[in-house]
Parts: sequence; C-alpha cells; structure tokens
Amino acid sequence: MEMAYDNIRQRLEPVSSDIIKLKGKGDGWTCVFFDEKQNACAIYQNRPIECRVLKCWDTQALEDLYLKERLKRQDLIADIKGLWDLVKDHQVRCNYEIIKKLVDALGSSTGNEARRKLAEIIQFDIEIRKLVVSRGGLEIEMLDFLFGRPLKQTLKNFGLKILHKDLG
Repeated sequence: MEMAYDNIRQRLEPVSSDIIKLKGKGDGWTCVFFDEKQNACAIYQNRPIECRVLKCWDTQALEDLYLKERLKRQDLIADIKGLWDLVKDHQVRCNYEIIKKLVDALGSSTGNEARRKLAEIIQFDIEIRKLVVSRGGLEIEMLDFLFGRPLKQTLKNFGLKILHKDLG
C-alpha cells in the first residue's frame, strides 16, 4: 500500500484501498483540469463526485463520502487482458509493508541484504513502467494511475533518497 497524506486525518498513512484522484500539475497540487487563464474548471460539467461536493470552506460533505465505496482501478481496467494481472503483480512485489520492513532493517546487521532487496524492488518498479509504455503502447501519463507514484518518489516518505548508482 502506497503511503499518502490523508487530508482528512492530517497525517501520512498507508492507502488501504485504491483511491482515484485527479492528478496535480507538475510537482504542485493544482488540479490538471484547472484552467488558470480562465480561473475555472475545464471539466466542470463532467467533474467527479468529489469535486461536486467539495466546498473549500466546508469539507463535511466530502468527509461524509470519505469511507463510502468509490470507483477503483480494477473497475476501470479489469477487462483489459493482462493489464489488471500486471497491476496486481506490481502491488505484491512493491508492497509498502515489505518496503517498510526493509527500510527499518537498513541500520541493522542485515542492512546490506535489505539494501539489495530494496534496490530490486525499485528496479522492478522502474522496469515494469518502461515495459508497459514500450510494449503495451500506453502513455506515460497512465503510469501513476496504474502503479501509483514511482517508488523513487514515494520512498522519500521514509526519509530515503534514491540515487541511480544505488540501483546497480
């Protein structure tokens, strides 16, 4: 499970299920559909339910939706032959509970083995993304949706900085 900042609970915690969110622009949080020139939403008529109930001054309606069943990745891609299996395999191999244990072991007597295993997991994450783009013909922009943010980014939440040389 990927670590993410929970705006409702005001803390970083593992995401227990798929949450489909609109991506921010660049490294920021501004919605990709916000048209800065028009100062308006570019998909307003077709915006998701979370956007429909969001009132920045009163978030109660959004909080009420928080634990309700929401649209998941599997709902959208399960019928695409092989793709959901690939996503599930990625979830198993890039499991954040395993990653957390390896990170915790870095300072111990098994630190070298933990570093090697972490490097393997990160390398798998990098390679599966390349494979899906090159062989599957998917756009790079789809990768975060399919696999979550790259491990090289999310491992910063554990206080790690990944250097290319660390991957061998």
